[in-house]
Amino acid sequence: MNAISFENVNKSFHRQSALIDFNLQIPENTIVGVAGRNGAGKTTMLEIISGLQTPSSGRAAVYGFPVTSLEVQSNSIFVEENMAFPAHFTLGEILAAGAEQYTFWENAVALPLFQYFEFKMSAKIEQLSKGQKRLFQALFGLCTRAPLTLMDEPLEGMDETIRKDFMEALLKDYIQKPRTILISSHHLKEIENLLEYLLIIENGHNILFSSIEDLRHSVLEITGPIAELQQLLTGREIIFEEEISPGILKAVFYYSGSKDKFSSFHCTWSSISDIYTYLVKKKGGIRDVYHSTSSQRNYS
Repeated sequence: MNAISFENVNKSFHRQSALIDFNLQIPENTIVGVAGRNGAGKTTMLEIISGLQTPSSGRAAVYGFPVTSLEVQSNSIFVEENMAFPAHFTLGEILAAGAEQYTFWENAVALPLFQYFEFKMSAKIEQLSKGQKRLFQALFGLCTRAPLTLMDEPLEGMDETIRKDFMEALLKDYIQKPRTILISSHHLKEIENLLEYLLIIENGHNILFSSIEDLRHSVLEITGPIAELQQLLTGREIIFEEEISPGILKAVFYYSGSKDKFSSFHCTWSSISDIYTYLVKKKGGIRDVYHSTSSQRNYS
């Protein structure tokens, strides 16, 4: 069964398109990474799923229900930077409220988890640093064990050690209680081992949605003489190519066979984070910027 469904969804703000003819089917009980540059449409998509925004056109549904329905609202949690808690509550009181509100909350897991990260239950949310607040929000979202858990950049503000501990907690908790988790992050290299699926959004479009397993052996990087490679690459779907030195080409393309076919060249399967980088990389890149500016220099 699909947990999330988008059918030809468009969303605009003041005549500016945030999502364009957006289609997506996400199966239930999976961890999905959502990647894209700033302004690509990630947050807008998550806000539509959570019911905070409505599509300008098209249909978005969660477990077959409209995203604004009570059924969706009562079975989901959206963790984001502006996630609010009652200012007069202590952290302990916030957790107690969470235990009452969320069906799958387990204090036997939640309380030791917050203790591990050294939160003082007598403190109030405004007393926390930015990093501590983001961690508290993320842990609270995790502990709800909501069937649909949405996390928008939950790792921002956390140092590396805390990020690693949080990701380990997320994975262990997911194994204990499977549910559908969407997590957007600029730390794709750090979270890719958590993921079962990857969604890449670029300029409001869904440009890739694939299982991680399929992706690991679907994109090949190959380097060699231009004349020889051009003949081999004819008719293939090229993601990225660059002349890295005179006469030497680096090409990245979709490929589903054995890389032994290209054994006379230097070739390797692209990592998940590299696939993302190639798909959203601007044509030309920084090399061309410096090449063009250096050719225009005039020291006279």
